[in-house]
Amino acid sequence: MNKPRLYAWAALCALALALLACGADLAATATPAPMPTAAPLTDGAPTEIGVRYRHVLYVHCGVRNADFDGRRWLADPILGELSPPPGWGNPSDTGTMELVSKNRALFLSHSGEQAFFIPAPEDYQFKLCM
Repeated sequence: MNKPRLYAWAALCALALALLACGADLAATATPAPMPTAAPLTDGAPTEIGVRYRHVLYVHCGVRNADFDGRRWLADPILGELSPPPGWGNPSDTGTMELVSKNRALFLSHSGEQAFFIPAPEDYQFKLCM
């Protein structure tokens, strides 16, 4: 193999390794906490207070809001500025969502992180992060 071809091959391998490292989610390689027992939730189905439902929470811009029980919810408090706090997945985290009262919900992630939510006002303007 000639030198220019060897250098090109080495550069390509280095780039491939760098891309793999950038895409790796180190948190995903850790052993997650056992998932609490959860019921499946079908879209539009009413939820019951005290029952945990499997839920995927979008947290790429921080833990800010959720769709659950046919309603929009706001994190109380918001966690993370423009990215999820340490210990959370990115761009989403899997876990359970539980209606703990008529107007309070709890998300428990597979890693044990938790966030509380309150119903969003009907006129609340949800914003996308940039």
